[in-house]
Formats: sequence, structure tokens, C-alpha cells
Amino acid sequence: MKTVYNVIRVVFALFILVAGINKFTPILPDPPMPDRAVEVFTAFSKLGWLLPLVGVAEVVAGLLLLTRRYAVLGALILLPVMVGILLFNSNHFPAQLPMAAALLAINLLVLLVDKEKIAAVV
Repeated sequence: MKTVYNVIRVVFALFILVAGINKFTPILPDPPMPDRAVEVFTAFSKLGWLLPLVGVAEVVAGLLLLTRRYAVLGALILLPVMVGILLFNSNHFPAQLPMAAALLAINLLVLLVDKEKIAAVV
């Protein structure tokens, strides 16, 4: 069971890491989005600081998720980003909602597997 968890965690970490790097150096094409989602995403881009902030959070969280010791810290850093992605998709890009929900579920899985580490801090 631990092996399955570790594989899921590492694949999730690599996905998040690539998504974060993509914010700085576009290596993946953007999926076709509805007009309203494009408008909102363009507004996010025009802010100038939001997408780089999300990108840094994703890169840092992805690197931390790759390590077993700091995976919970990576999942905690990533949690507000994942909630934001889920809310954005639920309002503006419903076709991607299942993917966003699955990523949030994996993030929560990482937190639940090591909940004793969180309890020790709180």
C-alpha cells in the first residue's frame, strides 16, 4: 500500500512541478478554454504577480512532494492553490472540473496519510 501511495505522490509531484515550470517557461500548450475563462485568465496575467506567485508555489510544493520527509509541507503549500484551481474551474471551465477535483483529492490524500505530522504542529 505504501508503494502505491509513493507512486501517486511522486507522479502528482511531477505533474505539479511541470505545471509550475510552465508558468515561467511555456513548455505545454494551453488547453482550449471558453471565452469567459480566457477573459479571467488574461486578467490574472495582467496583474503581473499572481501567476508567478502560483508558479513559485507549485515548483516549491512539487519539489517538497518529491521528498518523503517534506511531502506534507508541500501539500500544505499547495492546498490553497488547488482550492483556487477547483473554484476557477467550477465557475469558468467546467470541462476541467474532474481533473481539478482529482488533483485536490490527491493533495488531501497526502495530508491524510501523514496527519500525525500535522497534529504534532497544531
